[in-house]
Amino acid sequence: MYDVLQGPGDEVHYPVPWARDSATSFLASPDEMAAFLGGAGFTIVGQADSSAESLAWFETMAARLAESGGPPVTFATFLGSDFGDMTRNQVANLREERIRTVTFVCEA
Repeated sequence: MYDVLQGPGDEVHYPVPWARDSATSFLASPDEMAAFLGGAGFTIVGQADSSAESLAWFETMAARLAESGGPPVTFATFLGSDFGDMTRNQVANLREERIRTVTFVCEA
């Protein structure tokens, strides 16, 4: 399971790819997600935080958007015209540890 989770930093900057404001964003912390998975009957056999890799990807995407407006087909095609804001906020959220990207490997 891979997800964006709440980091130890402050509140998330919006808009982001999953929500345009806090009214529709409900991030769990890594510890809460582990508890949810355990409560659902899963045993966690591995966990990896890929926040640094996510930050690098979003920094690259933000730079491309700033330089050229991006390729003709991007996530903006389905996320809307505020994708540039979402990308910049994703970079800030990852840098400021407001969010984490985490993978859990589980057994049922």
